[in-house]
Amino acid sequence: MSIETKAVPSVSVSYARNGTSTKANELGMRPMQERAYDHRGEQYLLIKSPPASGKSRALMFVALDKLHNQGLKQAIIVVPEKSIGSSFNDETLSQYGFWADWAVVPKWNLCNAPGRTAARSIPYAPSSTAMTASWFAPTPRFGSPSTASA
Repeated sequence: MSIETKAVPSVSVSYARNGTSTKANELGMRPMQERAYDHRGEQYLLIKSPPASGKSRALMFVALDKLHNQGLKQAIIVVPEKSIGSSFNDETLSQYGFWADWAVVPKWNLCNAPGRTAARSIPYAPSSTAMTASWFAPTPRFGSPSTASA
């Protein structure tokens, strides 16, 4: 019996520090986000990029495509701490050229839930684990921000 292994597509980024990584394309994506979006059809995708480089927004672009174009019904995003969860608040991506906005119904955002952190968010997590589960079920809004519906 052999175990089949499958390669996970990845996007790894290093920057030349010359300003090109901050220039957005017509959909409002930086080069790293565009490279991640090019792999949006993959079941698994690993994005390795420096802090504050746009990984959260790259995930929004990919998740919205999966929800609207690939038949998925929900996107579940788990973050290692509450502060990272705030990166997934509502985002009007259409004002930068994308075809949808990221909108999260507050009841699904466990990072904003009252109460204690880790132990309540993941009941079976060891007490030493500082992991916070966040369930974001974004509702795609289409069109410009002025015509988008919630």
